Amino acid sequence: MSISATIGLATERLLKPIEGMHRAISSRWFDALEPVARPVRLIHDGITRVVYGSIRLGGTAAGHGLAGQFRPPSHTVDEIRAVANGLWGDDLGRHEVGLAIPMTLRDVITGIPHHPGVRSSGEHLVVLVHGLFETERIWHATETRPGLIEYLEEVPGLTTVSIRYNTGLPIAANGSRLASLITDLASARTVPPQSITLVGHSMGGLVVRNACTIARRESRDWMNANVDVITIGAPHRGSPIEKLVNTLTWGLGFARETRPLADFLKTRSAGVKAMRFGEYDPGPADPDALFPRGTAPPLPEGVNHYFIAGSVTKDPSHPIGKLLGDLVVRSASANAGDLNPTMGMTIGGLKHVELVHDAHVISHIRDIVTASHDA
Repeated sequence: MSISATIGLATERLLKPIEGMHRAISSRWFDALEPVARPVRLIHDGITRVVYGSIRLGGTAAGHGLAGQFRPPSHTVDEIRAVANGLWGDDLGRHEVGLAIPMTLRDVITGIPHHPGVRSSGEHLVVLVHGLFETERIWHATETRPGLIEYLEEVPGLTTVSIRYNTGLPIAANGSRLASLITDLASARTVPPQSITLVGHSMGGLVVRNACTIARRESRDWMNANVDVITIGAPHRGSPIEKLVNTLTWGLGFARETRPLADFLKTRSAGVKAMRFGEYDPGPADPDALFPRGTAPPLPEGVNHYFIAGSVTKDPSHPIGKLLGDLVVRSASANAGDLNPTMGMTIGGLKHVELVHDAHVISHIRDIVTASHDA
C-alpha cells in the first residue's frame, strides 16, 4: 500500500467540499451582480483554481515525504491506512491496488499476516476482531494499560489469533469473510477446536455476531464447537454519533452553499453508515435516508453471548451515564438486554477505547475464556 496515495486521496476528499462551498457562496454573489462583476469573477476563479490546485499538489508531496519516513512495517502507516479504510473502505479498490485492507489473520505479537495453518496448536481458539478505524494493535498493552493479548497468551492450551480487516465494508460482508476465515482456521488444525471464543470491540462485535449468524445458517462445522461471543462496546442498537451525522447530512443538503458538505458526508463508508443501524437490518432502504426503519435479527442459537458496556460516569445508572454511555455507544445499545444475552454488564468510569484496556474487562474476558476452556 502506498501511503502517498492514501494521503493524496484524503487531501482530495477533504478539499472537495471546501472548494465546493467556496464556489457556491461566491457564485451566488457573482450571479447577483452580473454583468458588472464578470471581470472580477474571472480573476477570482483563476486564483481559486491555482490555490486549490496547489493544495492538492502539496498533499501529494506530503504523502511522498511521509512515505520516505515511514517504511513498512510501520504502526503509523498501519494506523493511517486503517483510518482511510474506515472512512472510505468500500470505495478504495477503484483508486489504487493495495489501498483496501484484505481480511487476514495477524500474528498476535508481530502483527505480520500468516496462513490459517501457522498457529494450529491448542484445543481452544480465541479470535480477536478490532473495531472501526482500528487495527489489531488495540488488543496489545500500552505503556500505562494492560492488553488482552498478553493475558490470553498466559492461558495454556489456548490459540489466540487477531484479525485485521477493512472496516469500511458493510457488516454483512465482513461477517461473511470472517465466517469463512474461521472455517479455514478450524479446518487447518489436525484436531477440531473444542471451543471458539470470538471477541469483538465496537464494530468488531457486530462483525462477530454476523459471522456466527452466517455460520449457523450455512451449517459451518466450527459451530459444532462450544462457541462464545464477547462484545465490548458494540453498538447493537446503533451509535448515536452516526445517527447525528445522518441527520446533519440530511439537513445540510437543503442549501446550495452547504450541499457540497452534505455530499462529502455521504461519501463516508458503508461500514460507518452501518454503525447507525447496529444489528438492525435496514433492508433495501437508502442508507442515507433519514430515520429508516429496520428489523433486529435474533442472536444465533447455540452461542453464548456476553455483552460488555461502558459508562463515563462512575455510577452506570446515573442519568448522564445512561445518556452518554462511553461517549460513542450508549450502554443500552452495547448491552442490548432485550436480546437476552447470556450475560450483560456495564462498567462505570470508562470511555469507548478504554474498555479494551481496563483490567476488570480483561479479567472478565479471561474468566469467560477459561471457563469455556475447562468445560
